[in-house]
Amino acid sequence: MAHKLLLAAAAREHTAAVQQMLRLAAMRQHVDAALVEAMLCQLLAHQECVRQLCALPAAEQLSSDAVTRLLLQAMQQRLPAAASQLRRLAAAEQLGTEQVGDLLQACVRTCSADGHGWLLNDCLQWILRLPAVRELSSGAIVRVLNTAVNNIGERVLGLDQAVFHLMKLPAAATISGDDMAQLLQAALQCNSASLSLLDGMWKLPAAVQISGKDVGQLLRMAADPTSGIVTILRGACAQQLCRLPGAATISIDDDMEPLLQAAVAQRKVDAFAFASVLALPAVLELSADAIVRLLRTTLDSSFAI
Repeated sequence: MAHKLLLAAAAREHTAAVQQMLRLAAMRQHVDAALVEAMLCQLLAHQECVRQLCALPAAEQLSSDAVTRLLLQAMQQRLPAAASQLRRLAAAEQLGTEQVGDLLQACVRTCSADGHGWLLNDCLQWILRLPAVRELSSGAIVRVLNTAVNNIGERVLGLDQAVFHLMKLPAAATISGDDMAQLLQAALQCNSASLSLLDGMWKLPAAVQISGKDVGQLLRMAADPTSGIVTILRGACAQQLCRLPGAATISIDDDMEPLLQAAVAQRKVDAFAFASVLALPAVLELSADAIVRLLRTTLDSSFAI
């Protein structure tokens, strides 16, 4: 009977009734972990009810899966007070790497929806303090970064700090050059990619591992005038890519002339950024005919200004 009364009150969000019943020892003795989870699912938006439920002995018996489900719900519903209470439960400290990865993904997706800074500045910080975070694989970090690249715009509050904390995770240092190249490709294909996020990614050790072939491909994407990429993102990426060791290994055989043609055509938009492309060692390997074609493109671009 006690179960039914508590569940019925929670389902109807009769918070006064719930709080009164939870004050009665005769009712509390019938509360188990399953009932706590069921009631929390209904009452996460009511801070006092969440506090009372989390203080019950039965709440300490919640499984890590149950706490993960509740935390995901709290983040999806943008309920920072509820998340703050739930993270103090014993099971929160026992979350596994897969569960922590799910929480990170949910945090990134939710904060991207409308720029809720609390998700990054509050939720992300305590997620990153969980023990399992230190055991996350590089693949898990790549998935989180990929979600961030595709979903987070510059409008999200506290983004630069969040990126800083993500990049300090041990697994971030083990991301491969290939994974880094794929992340940058995703950023260049996404018009709303965040410069703060990219600035953090350039600091990863994987950046210097990007091959010359991948650097060339990324530069072509950045210089492509038909790509729809915002100009400031093109220029910033071009400058950073040209500073990488892989840029010095680009050869004339790597479609260098089309890249230079695109770079020359872009000079009227961002002369400083794309001038770095023209300083690559492979430029010295250009044939006389190729140089003539580049000069023609330069003149055409100048007259088009």
